[in-house]
Amino acid sequence: MADRAPVKYNGLSYTEIWISEAQERMVLSVSPQKWDEFEALCRSEGVEATVIGQFKPTSRLRLKYGDHQVADLAMKLLHDGRPPVVREAVYAPPTKRPFQWTPASTRDHNETLLGILGSLTWRANIGSCDSTITRYKVAASSNRLSALKTMDRRRRRGATGAQLRSAALSSAAA
Repeated sequence: MADRAPVKYNGLSYTEIWISEAQERMVLSVSPQKWDEFEALCRSEGVEATVIGQFKPTSRLRLKYGDHQVADLAMKLLHDGRPPVVREAVYAPPTKRPFQWTPASTRDHNETLLGILGSLTWRANIGSCDSTITRYKVAASSNRLSALKTMDRRRRRGATGAQLRSAALSSAAA
């Protein structure tokens, strides 16, 4: 049934069509009674769906390419046929050494640490991401570009996270 599978590139062999990761495909089992509903769902999401085969009570996987049978495998082999991988590992714990701290100086480093931390507080990348998260939630839940633009304008004017959340709730309710 490989000749029914949609391909990304022309000229692929049946092996490449069936197992290639580049094809970005998933094989799903959908009952014939549910096919129309499933196909409509795929179409609504912009995903291609194609019937490439059917289940028959043979307990075998049979693949055809055109009129040629290219595989005939027992399902038992596919599910249970590969022997388990057994590996042995050896762990040698590292030698324990007692911790020895030797101070570089006897100076009190509290002032230095406070100075470093204080200099970082102005940087946006270590501040709260609350406004960014709120903007995303509003855009995702309301799916309104205008709400996102309004939130962005308010953020640029210095609105707090609480003010943005309040605006988000009123805009989502509108």
